[in-house]
This record gives sequence, C-alpha cells and structure tokens, in this order.
Amino acid sequence: MDLYQKTELDQADINTDRLRLRMLNSSDATWIARDIAVPSVHQWLTAPPKPYLLSDAMAFIRQYGLDPRYRVIEWCNAPCGVVSLTQGRMNLPDLGYWLATKAWGQGIMTEAARALINWQFARSHDDIRSGWITGNIASANVLTKLGFEPDGSVQAYSGFHDKTITVEKVRLRHPHAQDLRAGA
Repeated sequence: MDLYQKTELDQADINTDRLRLRMLNSSDATWIARDIAVPSVHQWLTAPPKPYLLSDAMAFIRQYGLDPRYRVIEWCNAPCGVVSLTQGRMNLPDLGYWLATKAWGQGIMTEAARALINWQFARSHDDIRSGWITGNIASANVLTKLGFEPDGSVQAYSGFHDKTITVEKVRLRHPHAQDLRAGA
C-alpha cells in the first residue's frame, strides 16, 4: 500500500536558487534515454535495464509522470537528471537520483536532493533512506553532505552489470523525529 497521498499543490514546481524540480512529461523521454545510457551514469544505477532504450524512458514516464515524488532537475533551463522518492523497505521513502555527466561536480545533486527531502519532510515525519552502489564515491559524498547515516548494506540486481551487486544503505532521520518520539 502506498502511504503517500498526493494533492494538486504537490505538483507545483520546487525551486532552489539554481534549480527547478518539475514533474516528468512525455517530452523528457529522449534526453532521459540518451543520458541514462551513458555508461558512466548507467553503471551506478540498479533499476534501468541494459541497454536503456527510448521505449524504457517512455515506460518510465508513463508509470511515474503523474507522481509528484518523481522530479526532473532543470539547471540553466535545461533538464539534467531526475530525483525521486519511492516507497522503500519498511514503508519508508527511498531517495533515488541520477545526473547527466554535464552537470557533475557542480553541487547540483546535493541541492536537488535537499529540496526534495525538505518537500517530503514538510509532508511526513518518516525518515528517508537511500543508498549507493559500492564504489560510487560521488553518491556517497552527496548523501553524507545531506546528513544520511550508515544503515547496513543489501544485495541488489543491476541491469547494467547483469549481476547482483552491493548497495550501501543510509538513513536520514526526520529533523523532529526525536521530539516526536519523546512526545514533545
């Protein structure tokens, strides 16, 4: 059962100083297919099949295009990645993301993820989980900057590698979770 109840207000853009996080739409399929298929991006993702085709991007948009927890990251008025919150283990939101190589090293993913995390925390007091494929130092750095803490590891199938790989799991506690648990 999906614990998230969306409203029209949730579909509004999320804006930061440099970024716009907007809903997916059908015109995103071409650039999503192109940018995920780049091996240096694809190798760090578990869900996308290999090869990643336009039909896969179109299916992704059909499945998640109306879900406000899936956001296109626009930087300098151009799409450069996706950030999302899915329902993960223990019914907690799971932060996922990927970024086109042209946007690497600019602090964009940290900024985009922080904006979506704040959006989620305004709607729910649940902790948020995330993770990275072992060896993905850039993702480890993003999640560490955001305050995520180690939460074990799991084995997951990677379409790119066509095998099971290790994913380092992390957890971000809601900023008021301690107050809520203490009854404050």
